[in-house]
Amino acid sequence: MDAKAQFQLLFEKYLDGTITESESAALKNALDLEEYNTYTEETIADFFRAEQDGTTSEWLDKAEPIVDDTWRYLNKEVDKEILINIRPFSRLYKYAAVALLLISLTIIGYYYKKEAIEEVTVNVPDIKPGSNRATLTLSDGKSIALSEGQSSLVVSDEGMTYGDGTGIPGAVRVRTATIHTPRAGQYQVSLPDGTEVWLNAASSLSYPTTFEKDLRMVKVTGEVYFDVAKDAKRPFIVQTENQKIEVLGTSFNVNAYADQGKCLTTLIEGSLRVIAKQNDQRLVIKPGQQAIVSESGEMDVVQVDVEEYTAWKDGAYMVNNLTLEQFAKQIERWYDVDVDMGNYKNYRLSATIRRDVKLKEVLDAITLRTKIKFVVKERRVSVAE
Repeated sequence: MDAKAQFQLLFEKYLDGTITESESAALKNALDLEEYNTYTEETIADFFRAEQDGTTSEWLDKAEPIVDDTWRYLNKEVDKEILINIRPFSRLYKYAAVALLLISLTIIGYYYKKEAIEEVTVNVPDIKPGSNRATLTLSDGKSIALSEGQSSLVVSDEGMTYGDGTGIPGAVRVRTATIHTPRAGQYQVSLPDGTEVWLNAASSLSYPTTFEKDLRMVKVTGEVYFDVAKDAKRPFIVQTENQKIEVLGTSFNVNAYADQGKCLTTLIEGSLRVIAKQNDQRLVIKPGQQAIVSESGEMDVVQVDVEEYTAWKDGAYMVNNLTLEQFAKQIERWYDVDVDMGNYKNYRLSATIRRDVKLKEVLDAITLRTKIKFVVKERRVSVAE
């Protein structure tokens, strides 16, 4: 019996409720085979044909009660952490969504039915996600803690206000200013030319309150997303520690955290030029490309899924095959905690997780995918022994 037929037989036994524990283990192991993706696609295609033809499918009929139970479980236990993009508009879409979730979460129905869901994190304090927090530092040295009840700062020729037009006490007219978000903070800024800027946690933006006639220049640290207003006569320049970015009008994300040893510039639309400060090496990137500049000035361009690098500004983390050590950095900045993944730091994770959930829910989502359990003591996260 070939691998495909074996897989289908095991799946039918699972639907019939006649699968043994050893056969269930074999079905679970099939998930690790590349061929499994093809089998799943063919099964979903069968679902589509049955739905379109209006015919009944023996597999669909057998699967319906299991799928319904699994769907209720996923909505109750998982949807808090995961952005599920497929919704059950029809029976077919519900099965497709569950199939995709079973793959991504490595949840096999046999184990779901046979094993009770246990608490996956222990001793977890009530650590909330980040919020709108930032400090504004003026060129005269004055620092102003911006209101957490506001989400944005507007810079204009008349001065600086919150996004709703409310004045900022103490924000006198100055030539330059810097907005800085702490760990567990984020903020949005509208610059005098109409450019929109989003700051992620532990990031900063230094800017003039009035741009020059022939140039618009800002400096950033951390992670910042730009939607630059078009102005062909005034190039927009973004400086980081190791590079300079020149644009006319475009949308892009800059990730320049000092602890990662490189700067990632991801272009969403338009075009821009990236210049390494160490050696003046230059390159132009197109939408969907990412420029990587190392601390030594080495440059590279790769094609990427831009959503993975911009989802944060829309309230989510889109993690695609990141190591736990890499994802831990994002958790540290957004929840203001320290994370030690121990011997599991090189394990890889793929998931889409909302940023507005508590830390425990994020750790639970990781545990569902990796089976790794965590302990949180005060603001330190470590792997449970």
